[in-house]
Amino acid sequence: MLQSSTEEELFAAEGRRREALAEQRARFEADIRKLEEKLKTVEKEHAEEVQRLEHSHVGERDALKDHLEKKESLILERKQALLDAENHHAQEIRRLQTEHLQACDRLRNDLGRDQSSSVILYSLFRRTGTRA
Repeated sequence: MLQSSTEEELFAAEGRRREALAEQRARFEADIRKLEEKLKTVEKEHAEEVQRLEHSHVGERDALKDHLEKKESLILERKQALLDAENHHAQEIRRLQTEHLQACDRLRNDLGRDQSSSVILYSLFRRTGTRA
């Protein structure tokens, strides 16, 4: 009977131990489910943050690209304006040089006529002995 009571106690202790292990396992499984849910939430939040940052980055990149394109366009416009001004300046120099050469030719012609007139007047003066 002593042996039977000891066996019953051992059997009951084994039952309590199994019950305690089952409760502990249930708690662990509940903790694991909670942690898995928390992990899913964190992963979702992380994915949303990554997506937000990617969109923000794309927006910033597009804004910088637009800014650089505008700057490049402005630089090209300024270069063209400088080339146009340089061409205009060169044309103006050529025009002034042409005008200068034409004015020099006119002066030479006028001087030549004046010299011819002077020679004629001198000849007349010498012939007539008077001034014209």
